[in-house]
Amino acid sequence: MSRLRGVGRSRTRKPANVSKRLARSYVCGHCRSEVRGVRRDEHGIDHIDIAHDAECPVLRGAVPDEGDVYRAAARAGISAMDVRVRDGGAE
Repeated sequence: MSRLRGVGRSRTRKPANVSKRLARSYVCGHCRSEVRGVRRDEHGIDHIDIAHDAECPVLRGAVPDEGDVYRAAARAGISAMDVRVRDGGAE
């Protein structure tokens, strides 16, 4: 089944509940970051937008945030996931 409608536009879909749970559980270990939101792009991939402090080493890319993401997943009860970090950390 295609995600495209008859006119060539992709259907807008809400982010998955698992992404919302991960976003609610995320805490940066280096700053007082806040989660700005969760969105799903045109390819069906969920993105969690996190606003780190300007001095945060995660934002500068000095340290990865994978540990924070895995801890959030454990707190949210998510057992397996594919982590892809856009800002700071690994890509």
